[in-house]
Amino acid sequence: MMTEAKTSVGQVLRQTRRKAGRSLADIAADLKIREQYLRALERGKYEDLPPVAYAAGFVRSYAALLGLDARALAQAFRDEVGGETITPDLHFPEPIAESRLPGRALLVTGLAAVLMVYFGWLADFADNGAGTATAGSRVEPVPARLEELAGQATDADTAPAGSGHETAPDATAETTAPAADREAAATAPGMTAAEPQTRRTMSGLAIAALERRTGGRVTVTAEREAWVRIVDADEREVWSGVLRPGESWSPRSTADLRLMTSNAAAVVVSVDGVPLAPLGANGALVRGLPLDPAQLHAQRSVAFN
Repeated sequence: MMTEAKTSVGQVLRQTRRKAGRSLADIAADLKIREQYLRALERGKYEDLPPVAYAAGFVRSYAALLGLDARALAQAFRDEVGGETITPDLHFPEPIAESRLPGRALLVTGLAAVLMVYFGWLADFADNGAGTATAGSRVEPVPARLEELAGQATDADTAPAGSGHETAPDATAETTAPAADREAAATAPGMTAAEPQTRRTMSGLAIAALERRTGGRVTVTAEREAWVRIVDADEREVWSGVLRPGESWSPRSTADLRLMTSNAAAVVVSVDGVPLAPLGANGALVRGLPLDPAQLHAQRSVAFN
């Protein structure tokens, strides 16, 4: 226990709150924590508080709201009540500020990539030019080709007219059809056949994207604002904070994780997208609820609307 010469955690919180001109009711409304718990915390009546794991979370949230060192005050509170020092909490990486300039290595890499693309384009352009010149030298002279076609037309004109066989309209249309049309007709089936293959490929990519899951099987969703804390088997805090209506949290792995919340009716737990029955009455505390899917199904029936 702290000596009388030292200021307790509750006194620090109360003095800071009064300097900020805020009432205890305002703090309770912002944190979604019962006012009676905050009052007991400020007065040092720790026997009226929930277990240390919950109360330390209250201290952390209260201190953060007032702009104090939440981690230091939470540890000081544990020392006051005789709790053991807990392993430092997990800290998730913060997003990099958008205004930060890219590093020198990134600039050099980007410039090298641009130069590679540019020189590759020049090489490809040079190869295409040489290929065009070679192809042009292999084309037959146009006059010789025209002479051959003219000879074929003359043979067709000198054929006997009275042979007694009429030329079918379809055959004539096929003969007089431009060669470009026949080539387009021959190409069309290939293009049509390629479409299903493309669709199959796109469908496979879409399915693969849908199958990628970023979260776990269990999701904690807030219907109303509520303070939520997640701890592991050793009572080490994995995550804590206030969930706003519609916000949710889903761990990648639920092994040995347990849920604590200050308002059972404000939080809904879902397994594989199916919500479970309510956790409790409005304002009721939930302590040590296992987040293992099998245990959740065994302890609570699925809610059917």
